[in-house]
Amino acid sequence: MTGITYEEKREPIPLWSKPLLWVNDRLIFEAPGKPVIQVNWAVNFHKIITLFLIYGMMNITDNYSNGAWVYLALHGIYGYCWLIKAFGFRDLQFDNKVSLFGVFNLYALLVLGTG
Repeated sequence: MTGITYEEKREPIPLWSKPLLWVNDRLIFEAPGKPVIQVNWAVNFHKIITLFLIYGMMNITDNYSNGAWVYLALHGIYGYCWLIKAFGFRDLQFDNKVSLFGVFNLYALLVLGTG
């Protein structure tokens, strides 16, 4: 062991991303309420539920086109790969707990970011 900490190995944070990180911290990690749910549970739930939501939207709109199936498959494969990564190469920053309001904000930001 060389005695180098995790923080010393990290790349410097780009200047353009600092405002986004500030908003992220305020909306998710410092959201009002008692921290009760780990971030990894919330993110993994989002990755899993997306597959079922897309399939549900396909059923509601009666859209079974090739494009819809490809979209479903891409999100399904991405979610599956994310879960493999989450269980195989755990990110310890995702072990932080957030409040229910923070989970709601996290989910909203994930949906807005992928929309």
